[in-house]
Amino acid sequence: MNSCTIHGKSLCAEKVNLAQTMPYQKAKERICIRTVNHCHNRQELEKLPYIGWEDLAIVFCYDVEDGGEIPILPEDLKQWGIDLYELHRNALIQSRRIHPPLFASLREVLGLPEDCEDAGTENLLYVLTCRKAFYGSSVMFYPGMMTYLAERLGGDLYVIPCSVHEVLLIRKEEIEDPQGLVSIIRSINRQELLPGDILSDSLYEYLADRDLLRRLAWNG
Repeated sequence: MNSCTIHGKSLCAEKVNLAQTMPYQKAKERICIRTVNHCHNRQELEKLPYIGWEDLAIVFCYDVEDGGEIPILPEDLKQWGIDLYELHRNALIQSRRIHPPLFASLREVLGLPEDCEDAGTENLLYVLTCRKAFYGSSVMFYPGMMTYLAERLGGDLYVIPCSVHEVLLIRKEEIEDPQGLVSIIRSINRQELLPGDILSDSLYEYLADRDLLRRLAWNG
């Protein structure tokens, strides 16, 4: 197989055994996390080291400075003499450094003025991504990120998976029908997103007092 892809999105033009050309002490400075849907990428994930979380999978890439990515392969870990725990621990640190978080109200992102009469839910929804807005959904897994956002927004949160590139946040108290959000998520995934950009059909919640991020599930 000449390419390594995540659900139709090529992460590198050629399959590269990074450990053959770069020691871990150098490579570790640019290894980052990427979050994808587990089910949609089941076959590709069989070839990659990853950490499963609910219906998602966290994979690892070497972020090339002038653009592009090289996926981290099982043979890289073996040759570097590291385990998945070390890979994940380091990648979280480097991801935050290389891809710092970007958090703003949807109103700000859309460029609407504060007194805009047409701004309804735009004033209640917040966008969470990284500054490059590329695989920015991973930001929700940065250590302490959800705790900080819950404190800033003042309560428990719903996390809406817009795509692999961003998520939306809203305070739970603002939503009367969370199952209605799930219907919207699934409709957008089917009608507006490319398959490779779909993060999840599920809604997540963050419970501040328990520091718990989890997927919500309903029958159907």
